Parts: sequence; C-alpha cells; structure tokens
Amino acid sequence: RKDIRKYYERWIKSGKDQSALLPHKRGPKPGKYKLLTKKEERIIIEIRRRLGANEFEIFHLLKNKFDLHPSPDFCQLV
Repeated sequence: RKDIRKYYERWIKSGKDQSALLPHKRGPKPGKYKLLTKKEERIIIEIRRRLGANEFEIFHLLKNKFDLHPSPDFCQLV
C-alpha cells in the first residue's frame, strides 16, 4: 500500500506525467565524496612516511593547503 500511495502522489504532483511512475535515481549524490588528486594523495603518504604523523596531525597540517581539505578519516585511508 505504501508503494502504491507513494507512486500515486508522485504521479499527481507531476500533473499525471507517466515518467513520474519510473523509479527515481538511487545512490550517492554527485559531489558527496571529496576526491583528492593523485598529487595530493602522494603528499599525504609522504607526510605519513617522513613525520610518522597520524590522521589528525596530517589533517591539521593540510587544513588550508588544498582546495578540498581531507577529513581525518580520509587521511587514515590513504
């Protein structure tokens, strides 16, 4: 019943357009993930090797250096 009601409401809101009955796009929204370039990833790896810094130290070192500053979790993954 919920599905029928959901599609019915969507169909009415669209002005009874049949394309509204098709399923909507699923998955992560564009721009959700902050992707770094290979150069930026190499910088993070080099900092970890030379300084032995953990992800929080790397985050604070690079906070204002990149256009998209990586989160501490991402610094740990690289």
